[in-house]
Amino acid sequence: MKFASLRRSGLIVPLLAALSMAVSAADRSPPVCKAAGSGTLLLQVERSSIEQLGLRFEPALPEWHYTLLPEAGFRVELGDGAPTGLAGEGLLVKGLSLQRSDGARTPPLHINAGAQGLDAYLVDAQGDVWMQLQQGMRSPERAHGLRLFTGDLRVGPALAEWLGLSQAGSLLAGVRLDLPLQTEIAAEKSCAAPNWPGTKGFVADVLLVDVDGVTAVRCRSADAPSERCDGPGGAEGEVVVASLATLANSSAENASEVPWYQQFSAPQPPYANDQHPFLVWNLYRLDSDGELQQIARSALKHAFATANTGCVDQTCTGNGWSQILGRGCADLYSVASQECGRFLAPRSEVIPSTGVWGRCGSLFDANCDGFPDPRIGHPTPAFCSPVQGSPSESGYGLRLVAAESAIDPDQHPDARWFLDAWYVVRDDANLFNTMGYRELFPTFDPPTSSAPQWRFDLAPYQTGDLLQAWVNLPGGHQHHYQLLDTAEGQVGLGVRVTRLVDGRYRYDYTLMNFSLTRPVLDGAEPDLRVLSNLGLAGFSVPIIEPETATTAGFSDGDSVAVNDWSALLESGEVHWSAPTGVELAWGSLASFSLIDRRPPALGQTRLHLAQAGAPSFYSIGALIPDVDWLFGDGFD
Repeated sequence: MKFASLRRSGLIVPLLAALSMAVSAADRSPPVCKAAGSGTLLLQVERSSIEQLGLRFEPALPEWHYTLLPEAGFRVELGDGAPTGLAGEGLLVKGLSLQRSDGARTPPLHINAGAQGLDAYLVDAQGDVWMQLQQGMRSPERAHGLRLFTGDLRVGPALAEWLGLSQAGSLLAGVRLDLPLQTEIAAEKSCAAPNWPGTKGFVADVLLVDVDGVTAVRCRSADAPSERCDGPGGAEGEVVVASLATLANSSAENASEVPWYQQFSAPQPPYANDQHPFLVWNLYRLDSDGELQQIARSALKHAFATANTGCVDQTCTGNGWSQILGRGCADLYSVASQECGRFLAPRSEVIPSTGVWGRCGSLFDANCDGFPDPRIGHPTPAFCSPVQGSPSESGYGLRLVAAESAIDPDQHPDARWFLDAWYVVRDDANLFNTMGYRELFPTFDPPTSSAPQWRFDLAPYQTGDLLQAWVNLPGGHQHHYQLLDTAEGQVGLGVRVTRLVDGRYRYDYTLMNFSLTRPVLDGAEPDLRVLSNLGLAGFSVPIIEPETATTAGFSDGDSVAVNDWSALLESGEVHWSAPTGVELAWGSLASFSLIDRRPPALGQTRLHLAQAGAPSFYSIGALIPDVDWLFGDGFD
């Protein structure tokens, strides 16, 4: 492929600091193999996405198969015994054609190796990039050949120019790909055993490297689900929002390998189960008055494969190593992967403080027989087809679904929007480098086509906790942040205090339950059942004079007033309590506001757990109305 085409594609990227090279390229060159015959490319087309761009696939159906014809120069790298990268060029996509509104068609396209891992370019005879296949999620089994369960097909620079678009990158379709490979390869690097978490001298530390993009996948009318949403100012709509993500295992010498076994795999070490990480993502709005609200939450995404790309050393091979995240290796998650309904489930099925999944009685094993529900099945070429009867089948269940009114800049002047994501990794040493966020700038593309859509431009990625960033926003406020770290999980509490024009003080508390639950369990791994997994049910702030204090607001982000927490002002405290069924679950945020004439001082608030047991509450430090303040005339 021509360097000029690579440069135009925008895919020449700097090496990530987290994946710094520790050995020379020659020392870690993986074995390669050739294709053993023709393959197939299956595209799951988001009709509204391509119509918005003014084109269509021929013929115009939602799912299409194309034949892949390999040429002599195409190679697949086997860094851990299964595909981890592409090399060379020359995989013809037979019959793939897009048609523009004026009838013009795209030229014949070949697949060439991309900039990293299993990314690929779809190029014409001159080497110009028409489409980009990004963040393909592979099968870790060599017997499957090169099999991508999911991936994103996006507009490349040549296609953007052909369509008159200002930039490349728009989503065209989800991808599945199968290509048989030759079975004989060069000698592999073998290892006696992984350095598991808990091995003396080794620590698990998985890093979220980037939230690579945020996409409005689909949008429908809230009142008429069969109809598309009509944008700002119209009827209320529901927008499915998905994020792209890149993670990496630490490249430190003491970094352990991390198990990444797909659910319903045979029991594997080190936990004698099918252990794998989990991913969640959340959408927030920071209003002009400074209130931070969590306006939408995803369900739980089961990780099901690891790419092992960009490793600091050639990854070990054989004996299941392709289902283990190696030291310094990266993993990629596309929109198509996050949308895969076979791996979306309620958050309540996982104990967040330990990363343990309660398989028995779960969405995927309701009868606890150790086999996936027949609707789910085992991996096949149709790996991420909708699961009949699952909440995810509609394309809206178990997703992050935001109301259009909640992301409309016209309805929220001077507001800001953020999306965060994080992984729950068993025995991970640091949750807060496993999470990160980006500021979003939502816009609704003008209705110049039959399917206008929401779009999100992004500010640079930030590692860490959005709540701490909110607490430290500039302004003439006093502020405080406290992390509560217990054996049952972690909670963050932030408070910003503003002096009002009448001399009183407004206390805005924002509570983020990262992982604090008190699960009720039955059985043991791998046949563990989670009977309940409740979080927080109450929040109390000490006050001296309830007759002069005022509760000024509560928000849990759902805009449903009937399920708001109730506030009670009584002697010694103001106490907010959750109705049954709307406790503050893990991965969730709630905001509480209080006005009091007393200025702030450091003190202790209380967090009350929903599940009975000891302790019934935890104390956590915060700015509270000063219990020792004696002057009430406002001339302090």
